[in-house]
Amino acid sequence: MSAPAPVMTRTGTTGAARSRPAAFLAALRISRRDALRARGRSALIMVMVGLPVLVIVFALIFAATADITRREGLTARIGTADLRIVTLGRPDTDGRASTPTSSAEVMRLLGPGARIIPANEGSADFRGERGYDNASARELDLRDPLTKGMYRLLRGRLPAAPGEIVVTPGAEERGARFGTTPAVTFKLTPMRVVGVVEHPHQTKSAEIIGLPGTLLFDRADGRGTGWLADTPKPVTLRDIRGLQAANLNVEAPATVKDTSDYRDTRDIVAVGLIVVMGVLEVVLLAGPAFAVGARRRRRELALVAAQGGSPGQVRMVLLADGVVLGGGAALLGLVLGAGLGALSAVLEAGRLIGGVGPLDVPWVPPSPASRRSSAATPR
Repeated sequence: MSAPAPVMTRTGTTGAARSRPAAFLAALRISRRDALRARGRSALIMVMVGLPVLVIVFALIFAATADITRREGLTARIGTADLRIVTLGRPDTDGRASTPTSSAEVMRLLGPGARIIPANEGSADFRGERGYDNASARELDLRDPLTKGMYRLLRGRLPAAPGEIVVTPGAEERGARFGTTPAVTFKLTPMRVVGVVEHPHQTKSAEIIGLPGTLLFDRADGRGTGWLADTPKPVTLRDIRGLQAANLNVEAPATVKDTSDYRDTRDIVAVGLIVVMGVLEVVLLAGPAFAVGARRRRRELALVAAQGGSPGQVRMVLLADGVVLGGGAALLGLVLGAGLGALSAVLEAGRLIGGVGPLDVPWVPPSPASRRSSAATPR
């Protein structure tokens, strides 16, 4: 039988047991020996306590990894360019567009030494094998070095002529298959699908990408017209404000705050429900297991009381059981959950829900002040 707690007198503690930390360490040693002696019961309790911790930790890491922050997704939006410029398409009171809509106008705003390429976006209808459908459309020369990192080429090649397009797997599933010639846009222009590309983060997106001037013919208001720009010097917030004053939307590293959108109210409530369910599972399943353990140790606890142990010290022995088994199980669940979360990021398990990103461990949630700061950041 394991050694009892330090001997107590009925009037107080002896000199060997005056220190509560020392008494608690002795109780921890008793609980450890009892846990090793009753391996089956200990394993059951550790599974009941550790499994909810593992699931919660894995779910949090998986959600944070699958969600892409603005900084993590910046390369997919601007490639290797210094900034991305998009017109807002707001008309003046006399009906003329106040936003610069030509490359020459944008070049004058950027100054000498800058280089820009068109990067327009919108949507396009197409008639494929399954009839008419719609997909996001981008006019972009993916052969240009400024677009590196925006898409991955999976099959085929990139468009090199006006009558050629590439599609994402999502658009291919809708009927614009590799090697076919779907009729695209309201003009029903036949365009050959010469390749399949994939967005680096949004793996289930349905997109069509062609050369500039081939897909978006219905943008009379200029909305969606944009450029990728390479500047001779770093872009500052002052430069960005100047472009915004010209009614242009600008995205650059200087405008990005590294915050995530997945921690909104609904997701916080969902995480809270997961935690509550885990606690209930521990209380309803692991609690009875601890009670059975205490019942099995009645004789040992009675010996502790008979040798002068106070009711507080008896409770300390039972508390030590929770610390040894519950604490060990929670730590093991934390390590295994983090390991599985890291493995899911390496294996890109986020493809199951269409979001792939770098490993992200949400150590602490962002404060409301940081979210307000992100919302106020110029885009």
